Amino acid sequence: MREARSTVSPGMDTPIFYSTLQTNTRGADLGLRYWEERRRDRRLPSRADIDPLDIPDLLPQVFLVDVGQEPLEFRYRLVGTQIVRHSAADYTGRSLQDLPEQCPPSRIWSLFQRVVEERRPFSAEVPYIHIPGKSVEMLAAPLSDDGATVNMIFGMIQFDPSTAQPRSMLPTGDQVAF
Repeated sequence: MREARSTVSPGMDTPIFYSTLQTNTRGADLGLRYWEERRRDRRLPSRADIDPLDIPDLLPQVFLVDVGQEPLEFRYRLVGTQIVRHSAADYTGRSLQDLPEQCPPSRIWSLFQRVVEERRPFSAEVPYIHIPGKSVEMLAAPLSDDGATVNMIFGMIQFDPSTAQPRSMLPTGDQVAF
């Protein structure tokens, strides 16, 4: 049985972060298990440990984010095709600071910042834009070239939290806040 632990953002009634031991959807759970397998006996896996051939069914939901330090910055390196289809745009190459719905203090920025600071995976519910009450689960897990400093984030997005299928899709036209 998984231990659940969450934090609540000030002024909010619902938890936005879930510990590394809890994911709420099958897709996020598969992504977390893959990250844990690639980590082996180390604290953090590196980008070189992530092999797309290992996870072909998950690739449409996968994203990679470059992490810059001092000042903290996040830039999308890779955005899966399913993410692009459901998003307002293809964010590959874009900095979160340039995206109004993702810049500080957004849930996405806060999730990535927490992953960098605590050097462990977290998941969060992220709202859709223009669709009140709809959200997705976003998993973000740290990668490190030196085993200590987080320089990239491996993540995935589960689009329809009510299903257990990792490649489930919502009707065309829905957009998400990422």
